[in-house]
Amino acid sequence: MGNRQKNYVIALYFPVNLYIKGIDHIGLLNKVTEIISQQLNVNIHKLTIETNDGIFEGRIQLFVHDVDDVRTISTNLRKISEVKTVTRIEKFEDLPN
Repeated sequence: MGNRQKNYVIALYFPVNLYIKGIDHIGLLNKVTEIISQQLNVNIHKLTIETNDGIFEGRIQLFVHDVDDVRTISTNLRKISEVKTVTRIEKFEDLPN
């Protein structure tokens, strides 16, 4: 029997947590998930959004490929006019400093 070499591609992902805050608006969640999932092909692991008096706060846990993904996602989320804050947080439950 010949010596066969198998090539495997291992995709490594690491979790990152983001805190977002801004002005609540119809379709906002759709815009956020579109940027993350469709444009950048990143998986959303966990997502919560709460709204109170027209202001929303949300936390998103993503599995990203590298730090560049985090930067790109944060930059693109800030381009949504209703999003006023995008901050990386250590734990999903944390608030930004």
